[in-house]
Amino acid sequence: MDIELLREALGESLYEEARKKVEGLEHFRVIDTESGNWIPRNRFDEERKGLSSNLKKTQEALEALRGEHDGLLEKSASESKHFKEQVAALRGDIRQRDEQIASLTGSLSDRDSRIESMKSDMESREGKIRELTEGLTAREGEIRGLRLEGRAMEAVRKSGARDPELVMRLLDRTKLTEGEDGSLQGLHDQLEDIRKEAGYLFQREHAPRGGYMPSGGGEEGTGGSDINAAIRAAFGRR
Repeated sequence: MDIELLREALGESLYEEARKKVEGLEHFRVIDTESGNWIPRNRFDEERKGLSSNLKKTQEALEALRGEHDGLLEKSASESKHFKEQVAALRGDIRQRDEQIASLTGSLSDRDSRIESMKSDMESREGKIRELTEGLTAREGEIRGLRLEGRAMEAVRKSGARDPELVMRLLDRTKLTEGEDGSLQGLHDQLEDIRKEAGYLFQREHAPRGGYMPSGGGEEGTGGSDINAAIRAAFGRR
């Protein structure tokens, strides 16, 4: 008999009362709702126990899975937290390194600027030193030339020149040098050449009476023209 027909025939309240009374009967048949057939109560109880046992095992497995899942979640959360902390630390290190690189780059730029400025100053100073050195060398040359000229003038005066300045103008001053021992070189030979060509420019130790006679002789009264000619000739040799 279909259970729904029985429920409809007895009514809901009477059906529930009858159901409660027969639940305690050991061999009372119950209906299989899938096939619509009646099955023994003991078989129903066994199946129910089996289902309960399976349900319990399933619940235990679910609890175990839930515990494992919770453990994995907790472990994952811990690992995620640790990973986030490591990422944050690495980002901090990267940021600090970037700041250090920026600082070092600025320091290098400042150092390069200072080096360029120092190079420019050094080049400017080297230019000034070179200029001063050249000026000093030229000045030393001038001083050396003046010293040689002074020594030459003194030597010309001592040689008995009547007009030392005139004799100095006849000298080739580029040939005047100073030896390693400090002696004046290049003057003696020039004075001898001038003495040979125009001896009248020099005083004699024993001049003849009646006036000065130029080297090479000549009559009295003709010495002036001979001297002028000798001077012109001497200047012409330069």
